[in-house]
Amino acid sequence: MRRYSMRDITAETVIKTRKYGIRQCQACIDEAVSGKVRVNDLDKYIDHHNSHIAKYESGYYDDTIHFLSKAIYIQFGESAPIMSK
Repeated sequence: MRRYSMRDITAETVIKTRKYGIRQCQACIDEAVSGKVRVNDLDKYIDHHNSHIAKYESGYYDDTIHFLSKAIYIQFGESAPIMSK
């Protein structure tokens, strides 16, 4: 099984992965605002997800295992094991 690192990920994939994270956060906000899902404190929920959007935009998550896992999937179409033997 191949091992991956951030050295394997292209700059284009980093941008795509950031955009993916931003879209996911925005989708959560959109669902809550539309009433499709119920949240206890809508303003707090929106602020929370907007804070994550800003972090994705700034590259804050670029060196996390979650980001690397999604980037590998986007670039190579493979799900990399997070905890290998």
